[in-house]
Amino acid sequence: MMRLHGRTVYGYIYAVVVTVLFAIINFSYHKLCRHQHLRLRMSVPDKGDMAEPYECVNIDGDLAVCDKDECAGAWKPPRAHHCSICGTCRLDFDHHCPWLGNCVTMRNMQRFLLFIGLTPLTVALAVAPIIKITLQHAVEAVAISRSDPWARSVWWDWWGSWIFIGGPIGRWVFGGVLGVRALQRHNSACPTLCSPGCLVERPHLRLMSTFALGSLFALFALGLAIITARNVLRGRTMFELLRGCNVRYICIPSSGEQSRSGVYAIDQPDASWLYDLGAARNWGAVIRASSRANGARFTWPKINPNVLNRLVMRDAK
Repeated sequence: MMRLHGRTVYGYIYAVVVTVLFAIINFSYHKLCRHQHLRLRMSVPDKGDMAEPYECVNIDGDLAVCDKDECAGAWKPPRAHHCSICGTCRLDFDHHCPWLGNCVTMRNMQRFLLFIGLTPLTVALAVAPIIKITLQHAVEAVAISRSDPWARSVWWDWWGSWIFIGGPIGRWVFGGVLGVRALQRHNSACPTLCSPGCLVERPHLRLMSTFALGSLFALFALGLAIITARNVLRGRTMFELLRGCNVRYICIPSSGEQSRSGVYAIDQPDASWLYDLGAARNWGAVIRASSRANGARFTWPKINPNVLNRLVMRDAK
Protein backbone atom coordinates (compact mmCIF):
# COMPACT_ATOMS: atom_id res chain seq x y z
CA MET A 1 0.00 0.00 0.00
CA MET A 2 2.88 2.39 0.76
CA ARG A 3 4.26 1.76 -2.73
CA LEU A 4 0.92 2.83 -4.17
CA HIS A 5 1.20 6.14 -2.33
CA GLY A 6 4.81 6.78 -3.38
CA ARG A 7 6.39 5.97 0.02
CA THR A 8 8.71 3.16 -0.98
CA VAL A 9 11.58 4.16 1.35
CA TYR A 10 9.27 4.42 4.35
CA GLY A 11 7.80 1.07 3.38
CA TYR A 12 11.21 -0.62 3.46
CA ILE A 13 12.05 0.96 6.84
CA TYR A 14 8.66 -0.11 8.19
CA ALA A 15 9.13 -3.68 6.95
CA VAL A 16 12.60 -3.97 8.49
CA VAL A 17 11.58 -2.55 11.89
CA VAL A 18 8.44 -4.68 12.19
CA THR A 19 10.30 -7.82 11.05
CA VAL A 20 13.07 -7.29 13.64
CA LEU A 21 10.53 -6.70 16.42
CA PHE A 22 8.56 -9.82 15.47
CA ALA A 23 11.82 -11.81 15.44
CA ILE A 24 12.68 -10.62 18.98
CA ILE A 25 9.19 -11.49 20.21
CA ASN A 26 9.33 -14.93 18.60
CA PHE A 27 12.78 -15.62 20.06
CA SER A 28 11.66 -14.50 23.54
CA TYR A 29 8.55 -16.65 23.33
CA HIS A 30 10.48 -19.81 22.46
CA LYS A 31 13.07 -19.12 25.18
CA LEU A 32 10.29 -18.70 27.75
CA CYS A 33 8.58 -21.90 26.62
CA ARG A 34 11.82 -23.88 26.90
CA HIS A 35 13.16 -22.26 30.06
CA GLN A 36 14.55 -24.90 32.42
CA HIS A 37 13.77 -24.01 36.02
CA LEU A 38 15.92 -24.95 38.97
CA ARG A 39 14.56 -28.16 40.50
CA LEU A 40 14.30 -27.82 44.27
CA ARG A 41 15.70 -30.84 46.05
CA MET A 42 17.28 -29.25 49.12
CA SER A 43 17.21 -30.43 52.70
CA VAL A 44 15.69 -28.19 55.34
CA PRO A 45 18.28 -25.80 56.84
CA ASP A 46 18.85 -25.80 60.56
CA LYS A 47 16.90 -22.84 61.87
CA GLY A 48 19.43 -22.51 64.66
CA ASP A 49 22.01 -21.47 62.07
CA MET A 50 19.91 -18.62 60.73
CA ALA A 51 21.29 -15.12 61.28
CA GLU A 52 18.93 -12.99 59.16
CA PRO A 53 15.14 -12.56 59.54
CA TYR A 54 13.21 -15.05 57.44
CA GLU A 55 9.63 -16.05 56.69
CA CYS A 56 8.50 -19.19 58.53
CA VAL A 57 5.31 -21.23 58.71
CA ASN A 58 4.39 -21.21 62.40
CA ILE A 59 5.01 -19.58 65.75
CA ASP A 60 7.90 -21.98 66.38
CA GLY A 61 9.90 -20.55 63.46
CA ASP A 62 9.86 -23.76 61.43
CA LEU A 63 10.69 -23.71 57.73
CA ALA A 64 8.26 -25.00 55.12
CA VAL A 65 8.42 -28.37 53.40
CA CYS A 66 6.41 -29.68 50.46
CA ASP A 67 4.96 -33.19 50.28
CA LYS A 68 3.14 -32.77 46.98
CA ASP A 69 3.90 -34.67 43.75
CA GLU A 70 7.65 -34.94 43.08
CA CYS A 71 8.75 -32.78 46.01
CA ALA A 72 8.50 -35.64 48.53
CA GLY A 73 9.16 -33.62 51.68
CA ALA A 74 11.84 -31.35 50.21
CA TRP A 75 12.47 -27.89 51.62
CA LYS A 76 10.18 -25.17 50.29
CA PRO A 77 12.17 -21.92 50.50
CA PRO A 78 10.50 -18.57 51.20
CA ARG A 79 8.68 -17.16 48.14
CA ALA A 80 8.61 -20.61 46.51
CA HIS A 81 5.29 -22.10 45.49
CA HIS A 82 4.21 -25.54 44.33
CA CYS A 83 2.93 -25.41 40.76
CA SER A 84 0.16 -27.99 40.49
CA ILE A 85 0.48 -28.07 36.69
CA CYS A 86 4.25 -28.68 36.60
CA GLY A 87 4.10 -30.87 39.72
CA THR A 88 7.04 -29.24 41.49
CA CYS A 89 7.99 -26.17 43.54
CA ARG A 90 9.36 -23.09 41.80
CA LEU A 91 11.64 -20.52 43.38
CA ASP A 92 10.29 -16.95 43.34
CA PHE A 93 7.09 -18.18 41.70
CA ASP A 94 4.98 -15.55 39.92
CA HIS A 95 2.40 -17.56 37.94
CA HIS A 96 2.01 -20.45 35.51
CA CYS A 97 1.35 -19.09 32.03
CA PRO A 98 -0.91 -21.36 29.93
CA TRP A 99 0.17 -19.58 26.72
CA LEU A 100 3.80 -20.48 27.41
CA GLY A 101 3.11 -23.87 28.96
CA ASN A 102 5.68 -22.93 31.59
CA CYS A 103 6.05 -21.09 34.88
CA VAL A 104 7.07 -17.46 35.13
CA THR A 105 9.42 -16.79 38.05
CA MET A 106 11.82 -14.04 38.98
CA ARG A 107 14.53 -15.94 37.11
CA ASN A 108 12.83 -15.50 33.72
CA MET A 109 10.85 -12.36 34.61
CA GLN A 110 13.15 -10.04 32.66
CA ARG A 111 12.55 -11.94 29.41
CA PHE A 112 8.84 -12.21 30.17
CA LEU A 113 8.57 -8.44 30.60
CA LEU A 114 10.43 -7.97 27.31
CA PHE A 115 7.99 -10.31 25.58
CA ILE A 116 4.74 -8.77 26.87
CA GLY A 117 6.15 -5.24 26.64
CA LEU A 118 7.25 -5.48 23.01
CA THR A 119 4.06 -7.22 21.88
CA PRO A 120 1.71 -4.19 22.05
CA LEU A 121 4.41 -1.93 20.59
CA THR A 122 4.98 -4.28 17.67
CA VAL A 123 1.28 -4.74 16.97
CA ALA A 124 0.75 -0.97 17.11
CA LEU A 125 3.55 -0.39 14.61
CA ALA A 126 2.34 -3.24 12.38
CA VAL A 127 -1.22 -1.91 12.10
CA ALA A 128 -0.35 1.80 12.13
CA PRO A 129 -0.50 2.23 8.32
CA ILE A 130 -3.97 0.66 8.12
CA ILE A 131 -5.66 1.95 11.29
CA LYS A 132 -7.40 4.90 9.64
CA ILE A 133 -8.61 3.08 6.55
CA THR A 134 -9.69 -0.01 8.54
CA LEU A 135 -11.79 2.10 10.91
CA GLN A 136 -13.30 3.88 7.92
CA HIS A 137 -14.21 0.51 6.43
CA ALA A 138 -15.79 -0.57 9.73
CA VAL A 139 -17.95 2.57 9.95
CA GLU A 140 -18.91 2.24 6.29
CA ALA A 141 -19.76 -1.44 6.73
CA VAL A 142 -22.12 -0.73 9.63
CA ALA A 143 -23.80 2.08 7.70
CA ILE A 144 -24.26 -0.12 4.60
CA SER A 145 -25.58 -2.97 6.76
CA ARG A 146 -28.17 -0.76 8.45
CA SER A 147 -29.38 0.51 5.09
CA ASP A 148 -29.49 -2.92 3.42
CA PRO A 149 -33.07 -4.34 3.43
CA TRP A 150 -31.94 -7.94 3.80
CA ALA A 151 -29.53 -7.17 6.66
CA ARG A 152 -32.19 -5.14 8.45
CA SER A 153 -34.74 -7.93 8.18
CA VAL A 154 -32.47 -10.76 9.36
CA TRP A 155 -30.45 -8.83 11.97
CA TRP A 156 -31.07 -5.20 12.88
CA ASP A 157 -34.87 -5.53 13.25
CA TRP A 158 -34.59 -8.89 15.07
CA TRP A 159 -34.87 -8.65 18.85
CA GLY A 160 -32.36 -11.49 19.25
CA SER A 161 -29.54 -9.30 17.88
CA TRP A 162 -29.41 -7.64 21.32
CA ILE A 163 -28.84 -10.99 23.05
CA PHE A 164 -27.07 -13.50 20.79
CA ILE A 165 -23.52 -13.38 19.37
CA GLY A 166 -22.01 -11.19 22.07
CA GLY A 167 -25.00 -9.12 23.22
CA PRO A 168 -25.17 -5.38 22.44
CA ILE A 169 -21.49 -5.28 21.37
CA GLY A 170 -21.88 -8.33 19.18
CA ARG A 171 -24.93 -6.72 17.56
CA TRP A 172 -22.69 -4.08 15.99
CA VAL A 173 -19.84 -6.49 15.23
CA PHE A 174 -22.02 -8.99 13.39
CA GLY A 175 -23.87 -6.13 11.71
CA GLY A 176 -20.51 -4.88 10.44
CA VAL A 177 -19.74 -8.36 9.08
CA LEU A 178 -22.97 -8.29 7.10
CA GLY A 179 -22.02 -4.85 5.85
CA VAL A 180 -18.60 -6.04 4.67
CA ARG A 181 -20.30 -8.82 2.71
CA ALA A 182 -22.62 -6.29 1.13
CA LEU A 183 -19.69 -4.00 0.26
CA GLN A 184 -17.83 -6.88 -1.36
CA ARG A 185 -20.86 -7.61 -3.51
CA HIS A 186 -21.01 -3.95 -4.51
CA ASN A 187 -17.26 -4.00 -5.33
CA SER A 188 -17.43 -7.18 -7.39
CA ALA A 189 -15.87 -5.24 -10.26
CA CYS A 190 -12.46 -5.64 -8.56
CA PRO A 191 -10.30 -7.86 -10.82
CA THR A 192 -9.27 -11.31 -9.68
CA LEU A 193 -5.56 -10.42 -9.75
CA CYS A 194 -5.84 -7.20 -7.79
CA SER A 195 -2.94 -4.78 -7.53
CA PRO A 196 -0.74 -4.53 -4.37
CA GLY A 197 -2.71 -2.90 -1.60
CA CYS A 198 -6.11 -4.05 -2.88
CA LEU A 199 -6.60 -6.12 0.28
CA VAL A 200 -6.25 -2.95 2.35
CA GLU A 201 -7.79 -0.36 0.06
CA ARG A 202 -11.04 -2.34 -0.23
CA PRO A 203 -13.03 -3.88 2.65
CA HIS A 204 -12.00 -7.46 3.45
CA LEU A 205 -13.33 -9.46 6.36
CA ARG A 206 -10.05 -11.33 6.84
CA LEU A 207 -8.06 -8.15 7.25
CA MET A 208 -10.57 -6.56 9.61
CA SER A 209 -10.76 -9.74 11.73
CA THR A 210 -6.97 -9.94 11.95
CA PHE A 211 -6.84 -6.26 12.88
CA ALA A 212 -9.45 -6.72 15.64
CA LEU A 213 -7.90 -9.88 17.12
CA GLY A 214 -4.40 -8.40 17.03
CA SER A 215 -5.61 -5.24 18.77
CA LEU A 216 -7.36 -7.22 21.51
CA PHE A 217 -4.26 -9.35 22.08
CA ALA A 218 -2.06 -6.24 22.21
CA LEU A 219 -4.36 -4.60 24.79
CA PHE A 220 -4.28 -7.77 26.90
CA ALA A 221 -0.47 -7.89 26.73
CA LEU A 222 -0.24 -4.19 27.59
CA GLY A 223 -2.44 -4.61 30.66
CA LEU A 224 -0.46 -7.64 31.79
CA ALA A 225 2.84 -5.77 31.25
CA ILE A 226 1.66 -2.85 33.37
CA ILE A 227 0.46 -5.09 36.21
CA THR A 228 3.61 -7.24 36.13
CA ALA A 229 6.00 -4.27 36.03
CA ARG A 230 4.08 -2.66 38.89
CA ASN A 231 4.41 -5.84 40.95
CA VAL A 232 8.14 -6.12 40.22
CA LEU A 233 8.82 -2.53 41.28
CA ARG A 234 6.82 -3.12 44.46
CA GLY A 235 8.73 -6.29 45.30
CA ARG A 236 5.90 -8.77 44.98
CA THR A 237 4.79 -11.50 42.62
CA MET A 238 1.42 -12.13 41.02
CA PHE A 239 0.92 -15.08 43.34
CA GLU A 240 1.61 -12.93 46.39
CA LEU A 241 -0.77 -10.27 45.08
CA LEU A 242 -3.59 -12.80 44.72
CA ARG A 243 -2.69 -14.70 47.86
CA GLY A 244 -5.40 -15.04 50.48
CA CYS A 245 -5.36 -13.71 54.00
CA ASN A 246 -3.48 -16.68 55.49
CA VAL A 247 -1.45 -15.86 58.57
CA ARG A 248 2.25 -15.36 57.78
CA TYR A 249 5.11 -15.36 60.24
CA ILE A 250 8.52 -13.73 60.40
CA CYS A 251 11.30 -15.11 62.57
CA ILE A 252 13.97 -12.72 63.80
CA PRO A 253 16.88 -14.88 65.03
CA SER A 254 18.76 -13.94 68.17
CA SER A 255 22.06 -12.29 67.22
CA GLY A 256 24.13 -9.33 68.21
CA GLU A 257 22.63 -7.22 65.44
CA GLN A 258 19.00 -7.88 66.36
CA SER A 259 17.63 -6.00 69.34
CA ARG A 260 14.54 -8.20 69.62
CA SER A 261 14.39 -11.82 68.54
CA GLY A 262 11.31 -13.97 68.20
CA VAL A 263 8.53 -14.96 65.83
CA TYR A 264 5.98 -12.37 64.77
CA ALA A 265 2.64 -12.79 63.01
CA ILE A 266 2.23 -10.47 60.03
CA ASP A 267 -0.84 -8.37 59.42
CA GLN A 268 -2.24 -8.44 55.88
CA PRO A 269 -1.14 -4.84 55.06
CA ASP A 270 2.44 -5.62 56.07
CA ALA A 271 2.33 -8.96 54.23
CA SER A 272 1.70 -7.08 50.98
CA TRP A 273 4.99 -5.19 51.36
CA LEU A 274 7.04 -7.93 53.00
CA TYR A 275 9.77 -8.04 50.33
CA ASP A 276 9.54 -4.45 49.07
CA LEU A 277 13.04 -2.94 49.28
CA GLY A 278 12.34 0.05 47.01
CA ALA A 279 11.86 0.18 43.25
CA ALA A 280 15.58 0.30 42.38
CA ARG A 281 16.56 -2.62 44.62
CA ASN A 282 13.51 -4.64 43.57
CA TRP A 283 14.41 -4.27 39.90
CA GLY A 284 18.04 -5.08 40.69
CA ALA A 285 16.89 -8.31 42.34
CA VAL A 286 15.14 -9.32 39.10
CA ILE A 287 18.30 -8.59 37.09
CA ARG A 288 20.42 -10.67 39.47
CA ALA A 289 17.88 -13.51 39.43
CA SER A 290 17.92 -13.54 35.61
CA SER A 291 21.72 -13.71 35.56
CA ARG A 292 21.68 -16.89 37.63
CA ALA A 293 18.66 -18.41 35.89
CA ASN A 294 20.28 -21.81 35.41
CA GLY A 295 22.44 -21.75 38.51
CA ALA A 296 21.80 -23.76 41.64
CA ARG A 297 22.71 -20.96 44.05
CA PHE A 298 19.89 -19.91 46.37
CA THR A 299 19.95 -16.55 48.11
CA TRP A 300 17.64 -15.73 50.98
CA PRO A 301 15.20 -12.96 50.09
CA LYS A 302 15.69 -9.76 52.06
CA ILE A 303 12.74 -8.62 54.15
CA ASN A 304 11.51 -5.03 54.15
CA PRO A 305 13.23 -3.36 57.16
CA ASN A 306 10.21 -1.09 57.70
CA VAL A 307 8.02 -4.15 58.19
CA LEU A 308 10.51 -5.56 60.70
CA ASN A 309 10.58 -2.29 62.63
CA ARG A 310 6.79 -2.15 62.79
CA LEU A 311 6.65 -5.74 64.05
CA VAL A 312 9.17 -5.02 66.81
CA MET A 313 7.44 -1.76 67.80
CA ARG A 314 4.05 -3.45 67.87
CA ASP A 315 5.38 -6.18 70.14
CA ALA A 316 7.00 -3.62 72.45
CA LYS A 317 3.68 -1.88 73.17
